[in-house]
Amino acid sequence: MSRLPPLKTLPSFLTVAKHKSFSKAADELCVTHSAVSQNIKQLETFLNKSLFNRTSRNVELTTIGQNYYEEIAAALSIIDSATTKIIKSPKSNALNFNVISSLAMHWLIPRIGDFYAKHPEINLRISSLQREIDFADDDIDMALVYGEYAEITAYKAEELFADSLILVAQTELAKQLKSLELHEIIQQNTCIYVNNNLRKSDWPSWCKHADVTEPDKKQRLPFGNTLQALQACSNGLGVLVTHKPLIIAELQSQQLSQISNIEFIPEYKYYLTYPQEIAHYEHAMLFRDWLLKEANKLFKNL
Repeated sequence: MSRLPPLKTLPSFLTVAKHKSFSKAADELCVTHSAVSQNIKQLETFLNKSLFNRTSRNVELTTIGQNYYEEIAAALSIIDSATTKIIKSPKSNALNFNVISSLAMHWLIPRIGDFYAKHPEINLRISSLQREIDFADDDIDMALVYGEYAEITAYKAEELFADSLILVAQTELAKQLKSLELHEIIQQNTCIYVNNNLRKSDWPSWCKHADVTEPDKKQRLPFGNTLQALQACSNGLGVLVTHKPLIIAELQSQQLSQISNIEFIPEYKYYLTYPQEIAHYEHAMLFRDWLLKEANKLFKNL
């Protein structure tokens, strides 16, 4: 134990090595540049070795520093993993679940009361981080993601349901458009778009599959996210190509209606993902079973 370095210096060392900058390391650690510099100096004094070559612009690891970084990073990763296992002990009934915000609003939340009623002992916490999930760093246990199976096989991945792109409108508007040819509907109406990366291919993919020309830019009414676009469509502002799983409730209540029976099935699907060790937690598997059962009901009665 006498050979252990000053442990408080190691976060500074790892962060400087990652950013190759004392200033950026200080920003990430929320400390001063001087504090980081003192930690590195203390560590180098303890080791009696230089870990960084300093220049006027940045810092680079020495050969000794690089070797030390690789082993220290691996060691701290083991400590982090061991700590996470204890914090996420099966004795704890807390479950952190991340889901796409539009799917949470239109599918999960209207049904989640059933799960709470059946399992009041489980402390389910729902989040909607709009990025790739790192289960360890984000403190997420399970996530519902949209993607290709090959992209997410680093974790346990179970298909919940497939996707389907459809053309919809507010029901009264849809009735008025039924007599028109598909290309006339596209050319003569405002077409609602969602301007984000996840939805940028919706209109092009559906139009290509339907063998119709995509709407002119002057016909497009853009929104920043799916929830805004769905609200605009429900208010009769135009027609929308959207994902059928997101609007099951609106289709069942006839708030929205399909204008065309043409559906495009993307390669992407909705998956429940989680680290392998989560499968050993009973409360997590109870939620998983409930999700699968609800997913199986999704397209019934439509």
